[in-house]
Amino acid sequence: MSPTQRTHKHLRDRGFTVAKTEYFNWFSKRRVDLFGFIDTMAVHEKGIIAIQSTDDTHHAARREKILALPVAELLTRHIQVEIWSWGLRGKRGQKKLWTLRRENVGDTIRRPRRKKNKLDGQKPLALSS
Repeated sequence: MSPTQRTHKHLRDRGFTVAKTEYFNWFSKRRVDLFGFIDTMAVHEKGIIAIQSTDDTHHAARREKILALPVAELLTRHIQVEIWSWGLRGKRGQKKLWTLRRENVGDTIRRPRRKKNKLDGQKPLALSS
């Protein structure tokens, strides 16, 4: 079962109406996502969620991909954008279970990211002319 299929099942079990927004382009032999990253749209009385589904090992790469797209910031103003990654987790020696990890990308986008300067926290240097 693929991560997208797991996501759809998880959402339907919780009463969401789910739509698959990715398709396979036979000419280019590639998958095409809505806005370049959305695999699933889920609608509930509480709102709309746009989801990028992946496995555990690609979670960080998907986050970087979404943050690099200008449309992602605009979407997070209006709907909830999340990354859902699925992985087998469990204690050593015990049965591993498929576990969901959710990350709201809107929280990352709304938090201003600034480059760290070597002189952060220090007084500015006085330059003489």
